[in-house]
Amino acid sequence: MHDIRPLIDKNNLNELKSYFLYNNINLKDISGDYDVLVYALQHDASNDIIEFLLGQYQNFDYETSDNYIPLAEALIHHRFDMATRLLKKNAHINFCNREGDNIFLYLYKNNSIDTRIIHYILDHGIDINYEDTQHQASILEYIIRDNKEGLAKMIFHHYTYNNHFILKLISYAKKGETISTPQLDTLLQQQKGNIRIKKGMYLLAIEKESLPFLQLLLAHDISSHINLIRHRYHLLIPATTTDNLSLVQFLLDVGQVNVNEKDENRWTAVMHASRRGQREIVQCLVEHGADLHSQNHDNLSPLMIACFCGHKSIVEYLVDYGVNLHDRGILNSTALIIASINGHTEIMDYLLRHNASIEDKNNEGSTSLMLAASMGFQKAVELLIEHGACIDAINDDHWNALLMAADKGHLSIVQYLTEHGANIHVINKEDFNALMVAAYNGHTDVIDYLISKGLSVNDRFNRGPTTLMIASQECHLNTVKALVEHGARVNDKDRSGWTALILAAENGSLDIVQYLVEHGAFINYSNEDGFTPLHCAAKNGKTNIVRYLVERGANVKAKDKDGFTSLFIATEMDHLEVVKVLLEEGHLPINDNNKDGWTALMVACSNGFLDIVEYLVERGANVNIRNKYGFTALLYAAKNGYRDVVEYLILHEVNLQEKDYGGMNALILSTGMGHVETSKCLIDYGIHINTRELNEGWTPLIIAAQQNNKEILEYLLEKGANPDAKENEGWTALMFAAKNGFQGIAECLLKYGAGINDYSNNGYTSLMIAVMHGQEDLVDFFVQNGASLHDQSLFGKDAFHYAVHYNQEGIIKKLLRYGAQVNSSDTQGITPLMSAIIYSTEDVVRSLLDCGADIHAKDLDEWTPLIYAAHHDKPALLPYLFEKGADVNAKSNKGLTALILASQHGHLPVVKALLDHGAKVNARMNNGQTALIHAAQNGHLPTVKCLVEHGADVNHVDDEQWSALTFALHTGYEPLVRYLVEAGAIFNTLDPSSSATNTAILMAAAKSGHHQLVHYVMEHHPDFNTLKKEKKNR
Repeated sequence: MHDIRPLIDKNNLNELKSYFLYNNINLKDISGDYDVLVYALQHDASNDIIEFLLGQYQNFDYETSDNYIPLAEALIHHRFDMATRLLKKNAHINFCNREGDNIFLYLYKNNSIDTRIIHYILDHGIDINYEDTQHQASILEYIIRDNKEGLAKMIFHHYTYNNHFILKLISYAKKGETISTPQLDTLLQQQKGNIRIKKGMYLLAIEKESLPFLQLLLAHDISSHINLIRHRYHLLIPATTTDNLSLVQFLLDVGQVNVNEKDENRWTAVMHASRRGQREIVQCLVEHGADLHSQNHDNLSPLMIACFCGHKSIVEYLVDYGVNLHDRGILNSTALIIASINGHTEIMDYLLRHNASIEDKNNEGSTSLMLAASMGFQKAVELLIEHGACIDAINDDHWNALLMAADKGHLSIVQYLTEHGANIHVINKEDFNALMVAAYNGHTDVIDYLISKGLSVNDRFNRGPTTLMIASQECHLNTVKALVEHGARVNDKDRSGWTALILAAENGSLDIVQYLVEHGAFINYSNEDGFTPLHCAAKNGKTNIVRYLVERGANVKAKDKDGFTSLFIATEMDHLEVVKVLLEEGHLPINDNNKDGWTALMVACSNGFLDIVEYLVERGANVNIRNKYGFTALLYAAKNGYRDVVEYLILHEVNLQEKDYGGMNALILSTGMGHVETSKCLIDYGIHINTRELNEGWTPLIIAAQQNNKEILEYLLEKGANPDAKENEGWTALMFAAKNGFQGIAECLLKYGAGINDYSNNGYTSLMIAVMHGQEDLVDFFVQNGASLHDQSLFGKDAFHYAVHYNQEGIIKKLLRYGAQVNSSDTQGITPLMSAIIYSTEDVVRSLLDCGADIHAKDLDEWTPLIYAAHHDKPALLPYLFEKGADVNAKSNKGLTALILASQHGHLPVVKALLDHGAKVNARMNNGQTALIHAAQNGHLPTVKCLVEHGADVNHVDDEQWSALTFALHTGYEPLVRYLVEAGAIFNTLDPSSSATNTAILMAAAKSGHHQLVHYVMEHHPDFNTLKKEKKNR
C-alpha cells in the first residue's frame, strides 16, 4: 500500500503526478485508513493537486468510514471553488449520509456551519424541506429548537427575496408595468411556498417560548395555512400552558386563533389558565371571547377548576365577570361544593359572600358541609357552620356530616359538630350509626368520644350487626378491646346468626379470637348456615385460629346445614395444615360423612388435592366408601380427570371395577369428560373396558366416539375394546361417528374391525345414519369401504330412501353414481320417487325420473307418484310427471284419482293442470263420490267452480245419496250453496214426491247452524214454495 499524504503535504503537483505515473498507482492501491480527496481538502492542498485527484475518482457522492463527505469537507474548509468543481463533477448538494442527513443537516449537527456556507448551500439548491431519518425533522426545526433566530431569518429571506423574485420585479419594470398590491401578494405567496412550515414548528416555537420565531413563522407561512393555524393546529392551549402572556396575546391578536379550541379532553385555553393560576392570561382570554360556561370531559368549568385548584384571584375575577355560581359540573357539584371538598376556605368564604347556595347537593345528595367533614377540613366545616349550613342535612344514603367525619376518623370535626348540635343518633341506609362507621374503620378515639356522648355500645338496628361485630369483622383489635371495656356484649347475634367471634374467625384475626374467647364468647355458636367459628377459620385456612379453637374445646364434629364438618370444608379449600390439626389435635373421625354420604377423602379426590389425599389415606381413610349416589373417591377423581390421584388410589387397594348406581365405572366417567391421560391410566391398570352404563347402555368406546376423542378411542381399541359393542338402541360407536360426521373416528373403528353393515334395533346402518344427517364425506367413505347400498331398515327403507326423505341432494347424486336402486320400495310400498315428491326439490324429482324411476309404481294403497303430487300440492312437478307418461286417471284401491285428491284439498293449480291433461272430471270413487263432491264437502268454492266449468255433474249423488249440494248445505257455506243452485243443482235428487227427501235437505241446512241458509232453502226449494202457496190459498 502507498501512503501519498507526505506528497500532498508538500503541495508539489509534479512530484505527485510522477509518483502516480512511475508506480502506476490506482486509488485502490492507496492505504485504506484515509481518503485521499478528503485528506487533500482538509490539509489545504492546492487547487491543482485537488483537480488532479478529482481526475482519479468517478463517484463523489460518498461517505468515508470515519464519516467524512468530500463536498462537506470542501465547504467546511471554505474551498468553495472546489465545492463548485465537485458539483460540476456530479456530486449532489442533496446527498445524504448513512444517518439520513443531507449536507445542511450534517454540517449543522456537527457545528460546522457559518454564514458563507449557508449562502453557498442555499444558492446551490439544497432541499430546505428535507427531513432527517432519526427525528423526521427539517433543518428549520433544528434551528427553532436551538433558538437561532438570525439563521432562520437568513433562510426565510433567501427563499422569499431571491433572484427569482427580483427578476420578476425587474421584468415588470422593463415592461413599464406597475405591479399591483394583489399581484405582489400573489408573487410573495409563491415565494413563501418554497419553505414548508409545519404545525410542529409552531409548537416548537411555543415550547421554547420564542415570540420572535412565532412571528417569523406566521409572517412566512402561506395564506392557505392560515385557516389551519386558526382552527386546526390548536396552538393556543400549548401557549397557555407555558404561562407566557405574550405568546397568548400574539396568537389571539395576530394569529386570530380560535379562543375556544379544545384538546382531546375537551379542555380549553381558559380552563388550562384557570388550573395554572394565570390570572392575566385568563383575563386576556376572556377579553377575546373565551367561553366560561364550557365544561371539559370531567364536567368542570373554568370557575370549578379554579375552585378545585385553589386559585382565589381567578375565582374572584370570574365571579366578578358574572359567571353563574350555581352551575353544575362533575357529580352535579357546584363551585362551592368543589371548593369545600378541597378545603379552600378563602374561596368558600368569597363564594358564600357572593350568595353561593350553601345547601346545594351533588348527585349523591351530599352538601358542602358533609364533603368538607368527610375530607377532614375542619376550618371549612367551621366556616360553613358559621354561614348557617344545616348541620343535620342527610344525603341519599342517609349519611350526615357527623357520620362522614366519624367514618374517616376526624375526631376534632366529630367533636365540633357534636358541640354544635349535630344529631349523633343518625342511622344510614345500612343501619349503621356513627359508632358503627367509626368501628368499621378502627377509629377508637372517635368511639370513645361518641360513647361518652351517650351512644350505646350494644345498639343495633333491624337485627343487624353490633359495633363489636363490625370491629371484629374488620380486624381492629384495639377497637374490639375498647368496645368490650365499654360493656359490649360478646355473644350477640345478627339476623343471620353471626357473632363477633364467628366474624373474627372468618376474617383471620387470631388476637381478636383469643380476646373474645377470654372474655366469654361462646366458642360453638353457629350462624344460620350452621357455620361455627371453627368452620370459618377452617374455610379460610387460618391454621393458628383452628388450633386455638380446638385447644379451647371447639366441637370438631359440628356440621353446617349441609352436613359438612370443618374437616370437609378445610379439605374442599385445600388447606392441608388445617386438615392435619383437625385430625391430629381434634381427633375427628376420618371417615365421617355428610348427609349425602360424602367423606373428606371424596372431597379431596373430587378436587384433585393429592397431598390431602395422601395424608388422609395414610391416616386410614377408607378408599372404597360410597355416598348416596354410589360414587367412591376413585369415581370422583376419574370424573374430574385427576390422573395422579387416580393412580395413587389404585396403588392403595381401591376397588378399580366399582360402579356408581347408574352403572358407570371410573373409565366411563373419565372418558365422558374427555380426560385422556386419566382414561389411559385406568385402562393400563386393568379396568373393564367394555362395561356398559345402565341408562343408555353406552360403553367407554361409544362415549369416546360421540365426543370425537380419537386418542382415547384408539387406546381403547388397542387394549381390546369391542368395536361392535351396542348401546340399548343397538347403536354402535361407528353409528355415532356417522351421525356426527367424525370421519377420523370412523376410520379408526374400521381399522380395528368394526362392522360397517351392522344394524341398530330399528335396522339402521351406519350408512343410513350418515345419510340422514347429511354427512356427505362419510357417505363416500362408507361406500368405498364396503357399506351396502341396498340394506333396508325395519321400515323397508334403504340408504337412498333416506337420502330422498331428508332431501340430501348431494348425497342423492352420490348414491345414484354408486348404483342405488331408484325403484326400491319400503314396507308401505313407497318408492324414492314418491318420497322425493313429498320431501325433496324439483331437481331431485327430475333426476330420479331421468334415472328411470317408475312413473307408474304404486304403494300398498295403490297411490301413484302423480297422486302423491296432487295430494301434496306440487303443481310444478306435474309437467315432468306427464312428460314421463303418468296416467292422469289412475286410481287407488279406494278409487281415488289425482283429481279427486287435489279437489278435496282445494289445490286449484293442480286441479287445473290435471283437467288440462285429460283428467276425468266425473270419475267416481268406490263409494260413488266425485271430485266435485269432495271439493264441496270441504268448502273449496274456486275448485268447485273450476270443476263445474269443466263439466262436472252437479247433481251426481254418492252411495249414501248425498250430492255436492247436500254436502254444501251440511257445511253451511252459503256462497257455495248459492253457486251450486245457480249452476243447476236441484234439491230433489231422489224422489221428488218424497217428504223424507225434503226433510233431509232442510235438516242438512239447519244442522249447519246458519239460519239464513235455512231461509234460502225454503225460498228456493220447489216443494216448499208449493206448500207456502197452498197455505196462502187456504
